[in-house]
Amino acid sequence: MMETLVTFLFTGSLIQGGFCGFSINLPKRVEALEGSCVFIPCAFGIDEIKYKNDLTDSAKRMWFKGNILQFASSCPNTGLLKGEIFGTATQKNCSTRFDNVNQSHDGSYYFRLEDLKLKYSYKDPPHTQVEIAVLGSPPKPTVRVFKDQQEVMETEEVMEGSSVSLRCSTKIFCPSHPPSLTWSSSLNENVTGRQYQNQTELISDLNFTVSHRHHGVTFNCSSTRQLQKKNTTQESRVLRVQYAPKNTSVRINPAGLVLEGRSVTLSCSSDANPAVNYTWYRDTEELLKPVQTGANLTINNTDPTHSGRYYCRAENKHGTQNTSVLLDVQYAPKNTSLSAFPSSSVMEGKPVTLNCRTDANPAELNYTWYRETGSQFELLQTGYNHTYIVTNPTHGAWYGCNAQNQHGQHNAKFQLDVQSAPKISSSCSRNSVIACVCEAHGNPCPTLEWRLSGHVLANSTETSISEETLGSTGVKSVLTTRQSLTDTDVLQCFSSNTYGRASQQFQATPTPQETSFQLLSVLLGAAVGASVMMIVCIVMLCCERRRKEKPSETRQDDTSGLILTQTAVALDNDGQFVYGNKGMLSSTAPSSPESLHYSSIDFTNTEPPSGEITGIASLTSEYATVRHRPAGATDTENNTSTSETEPKKQDMTAEITDTSSPASEDVIYENTSHRYRQKELLIY
Repeated sequence: MMETLVTFLFTGSLIQGGFCGFSINLPKRVEALEGSCVFIPCAFGIDEIKYKNDLTDSAKRMWFKGNILQFASSCPNTGLLKGEIFGTATQKNCSTRFDNVNQSHDGSYYFRLEDLKLKYSYKDPPHTQVEIAVLGSPPKPTVRVFKDQQEVMETEEVMEGSSVSLRCSTKIFCPSHPPSLTWSSSLNENVTGRQYQNQTELISDLNFTVSHRHHGVTFNCSSTRQLQKKNTTQESRVLRVQYAPKNTSVRINPAGLVLEGRSVTLSCSSDANPAVNYTWYRDTEELLKPVQTGANLTINNTDPTHSGRYYCRAENKHGTQNTSVLLDVQYAPKNTSLSAFPSSSVMEGKPVTLNCRTDANPAELNYTWYRETGSQFELLQTGYNHTYIVTNPTHGAWYGCNAQNQHGQHNAKFQLDVQSAPKISSSCSRNSVIACVCEAHGNPCPTLEWRLSGHVLANSTETSISEETLGSTGVKSVLTTRQSLTDTDVLQCFSSNTYGRASQQFQATPTPQETSFQLLSVLLGAAVGASVMMIVCIVMLCCERRRKEKPSETRQDDTSGLILTQTAVALDNDGQFVYGNKGMLSSTAPSSPESLHYSSIDFTNTEPPSGEITGIASLTSEYATVRHRPAGATDTENNTSTSETEPKKQDMTAEITDTSSPASEDVIYENTSHRYRQKELLIY
């Protein structure tokens, strides 16, 4: 069909031009592919005046190469060139197709027409011969880019969003066996063009709107021809697109955890054309602060101050795009500190909370609490804080907190200062002199002084006082005096600090007359009137027992000694409580069907072997119940009393005996008062 169309066009041109002799219309040169066919469009004319009736359809139409016949219409399949000639002689059509051309067919050919009387060769000027050029391989197709019907050169770029057309064209050598055109791209997408052809070319157009995805994409156009074997050629075109930054991202190198002290590089990348300029910003409490420019931001020797969000801005002439990354510098605990609530100085018996704080990342920490006791470490507990009630001054110590995370550990120590009122203890002995030792413990460290009947004692010729400290919370004072004490004199050891005061006092007892004369008179009187006295004593004893059946309230006369009385004054938030040597803390008693009697109780003690006693202040409560037995009870019952103590402590009783009178037996009396509870003695 293609050959017919071309023949018609050539013939029509001759008719329009008219006939004025022998003429021919054909191309000067045609190309042919080896193994394929070649089509020569051709139309001729004759001298119509002379040979008008001599041209018939049986006329032979022939092609010569030089003087050698190559093709004749009368036997198209037997010549050196085989093929087909189109139309008829009377149509003046000489268009011919030669099949299976090869390199030997390369050369110039002319057309010859023969009929009865009409014989003419169209080879001499002004006639034109046709040159057949046989190609060994097919040429590549041609690919061009058009935008708005204007061709875009290969070095030019198109803007994203533009409509473009990629045009692929290839030459048609053999119209009866045209090639085929196919598109492909590096996007691995199926693309199909709109295909059409003209007289000599096959064309395929690929129309689309470009995006950033098309930048740098290679579009391939392949031409396939069916020769003696299938033959394919290909031409490519890289599309260049300009667009604003896209897909901007930041990468941390090395990847993973960023540990303090190491170097880290932040790398920014963006997809853009033309290339972008990078600017780094850091997110601060104020506006974004520029850090530097360039694709990479390197931080050497990182520390916690480098943690934060970093922004990368990619910018070219078509636009900008931002992205960010959070840099998290991790590190082991440091700057660990301890604090106490309500204060690092706490009163004995009050609660205190110790808090541990540290700087670490990650902040998921394990806290361990311990207490230093000398060279030993006592594990207390785990957790953010540690709360307990200070029960005694020994809790005043160094406390430690160890904070640990996956990168390491750090600890800190804290000294807890337990404050307490003075606690006093003392002892005295007497032979030729009175020697007393007094110790007091409290925090802050208390002071000690000696007082005699309300007057402060100092070193003198009769009195010697020495003092020494016992650690940071204790003091000890030793008093030695040659002064004689009357039964009205009171010797007092007094201690105080900011939280209270305490004292112990010693009072002289009457000294018996100790002469050998008195002892001898008693012995002689006993010897002379032994019998009489024995009888009298027995009679009197029997009468007395019958007359009065009750526990004896008599005691031995004190021959020598000192009465020890303790007094403690504690300053408390609830007020000031003073407990002294008082015989009664309450002068009234609740009404009861049974009469109640309040009394001071005398405890009779024999002289200790050492001749020395120690009085110790106590803050516990003691209760004693003495049951009064009616007359007629047995002697054992009369001398028995029941004591109930809750809780029971040692009796607050102390004495000093004269070592010069070992045979005497002293009786010491004491009334004890306590800080929180009072000792009540009930007689009923």
